[in-house]
Amino acid sequence: MAWRDELRPGSFRGVPFLIEAHDHPFGRRLAVREFPLRDEPYVQDLGRKAKRYSLELFVLGPEYFSARDRLAEALGQPGAGTLVHPYLGTVRVHVEEARLRETSREGGKATFSVTFVEAGEAPRPDAATDTSSAVSSRADEALAASKASFEDRFSVADQPEWVRDDAKTWLGQAVEAIQGATSSVPGMPSELTQTQSDLWALNSSLATLLTSPGNLAGQIQSVVGSAGRIGGLPDAVMATYRPFFGHGLGKSTSGRPPESIPTPTRAKLEENRDASDSLVRQTAIIEASRASSGWDYASSADAQAVRDELADRLDQEAQLAPDSVYAALVDLRAALVRDLTDRAMQLPKLSTWTPPATLPALVIAHRIYGDATRAGEIVARNKLRNPLAVPGGQALEVLANG
Repeated sequence: MAWRDELRPGSFRGVPFLIEAHDHPFGRRLAVREFPLRDEPYVQDLGRKAKRYSLELFVLGPEYFSARDRLAEALGQPGAGTLVHPYLGTVRVHVEEARLRETSREGGKATFSVTFVEAGEAPRPDAATDTSSAVSSRADEALAASKASFEDRFSVADQPEWVRDDAKTWLGQAVEAIQGATSSVPGMPSELTQTQSDLWALNSSLATLLTSPGNLAGQIQSVVGSAGRIGGLPDAVMATYRPFFGHGLGKSTSGRPPESIPTPTRAKLEENRDASDSLVRQTAIIEASRASSGWDYASSADAQAVRDELADRLDQEAQLAPDSVYAALVDLRAALVRDLTDRAMQLPKLSTWTPPATLPALVIAHRIYGDATRAGEIVARNKLRNPLAVPGGQALEVLANG
């Protein structure tokens, strides 16, 4: 097929034209830097240039005025339009510049010199998922599922007084355990005082709350959640919650295995105990997972360690939970793993450095990082007893990127 047979009829915004010639410059945008006293330049590639199409268009004929005016109107409209380029095909373009030429010598002909530039697309912001917010949302859903499960399982209605007393005692022991875990947490005195006050109020109102499982579960979840916000620092929060990750597991209740429970009343007592333990345990794991998404980790290994511990706990708890809670815990685990994995990838890695001799931590920090002010970081990470005399020959854990 001859090349003339492959040419397309030219048009812009549906208005036809004829073509005399076209010019199509293209290339790369380069920043060329030439330095004094250096023979070689440095060239930085900033991406390709916008494509431009320079065309010599014309319309002709005894009545060419109307064709000229239609083409001039199409070229003068704002925004992008469709150009059918006879040589290059169909493209979306803007009109950058247009010039009309008419002469009496070439009567019956109007010539346009037009430069089109490719339309392209408006830049779009990079899509990024707020993984921390996703963890918090999944934590809310898991708490709601845990609370609903407690409401379904816990009840003292129409039960003997000794079942009510047992439920109060069992929950009171859990509240006292929370009080003990929070009493030694280093944190703001006002926050500690408020949490202890809330725990005392909860313990005092247990007898009343027993008849309202929903309110009871809400109160327990509230104090467990506030307990983790006292210290703020990851180690302190994990230390507060960690004792409750296995709350009630392996604990003897009636002294008999569940299958040998003889009466419906005894079975209800056991179910109330298990529901209470599950609520405390699940709330601690869920709130620890929520808190982990807001911490600043010093290294990739720190984030991975928290991720692995909480993911394991969520996995274990999901296996024990009813279907409604299972699904919520699995969703929370997935959000937690994604969040901490993404963040770990952006954090510095850990390495080791062995002092050649006994040295002050200030000297070691300067040798490793060129910054003596980071001595405290080395001391804290390695739990050094004497910052002024760090033993030589013993490997220290340090941030690899300095």
